[in-house]
Amino acid sequence: MAFDPWVYDQNKDCYISEAEKAQAEADYQNGVITMSNLMAVVNLWLNSTRNPACGTPPVFDPWAYDTDGDCYISTAEKDQAIADWQSGKITMSDAMAVVNLWNQHTKNPACGVPPEIAAHIDFGVVWFYINSEEHTVDDRYFPADLPLETPILCSVSFCNDSDISVILRTEMEIIDPDGMVRASEHPGFLVSAGWCSERRVPSDGTITLDKKGIWKLHAVITDAVIY
Repeated sequence: MAFDPWVYDQNKDCYISEAEKAQAEADYQNGVITMSNLMAVVNLWLNSTRNPACGTPPVFDPWAYDTDGDCYISTAEKDQAIADWQSGKITMSDAMAVVNLWNQHTKNPACGVPPEIAAHIDFGVVWFYINSEEHTVDDRYFPADLPLETPILCSVSFCNDSDISVILRTEMEIIDPDGMVRASEHPGFLVSAGWCSERRVPSDGTITLDKKGIWKLHAVITDAVIY
């Protein structure tokens, strides 16, 4: 009777797994099968050959391994695909399709194009204190006639004009008349769709005007990502 290597497909998944190949190797060492019988089984495992009796295999979708549904293949999901190949559940080409998605950090096209992010800055308020009395001015440049030794802090509103929540990364600086940065903050924070978030520099306390001339408030959005 002709040897049928598919008798080693004991779990009936239409492929020879590593464990099933190992069983064939053990049977050869025990004299149960011949070397040519063993090599027939090994080749089925090595080439991830599907049993023709199982019919045409379904089209492989590598995105089936995106089990957390975040539109990307994570390291854990890539490792699962490799494990499934090693156990004979998928072919090497199927596993490589998953690995390539992970390696190139490809986004699943079915997830669509991410919405456009739009944001802007409202240069809000410069707060200053004279004789412990609080005053404000709406300008990014401080008035030149403020007395020396005036304590100040600045407020800036960062606004999200998008239809989705975003994380804004920002930079704020108070620059003295000589161009020196006298206070700086680099906050990152979540802003809901259509809302603004106020941030202050310094974030705690004040700085003191100790030079005559124009002091400047510098503020920029350095990055914006979808939350």
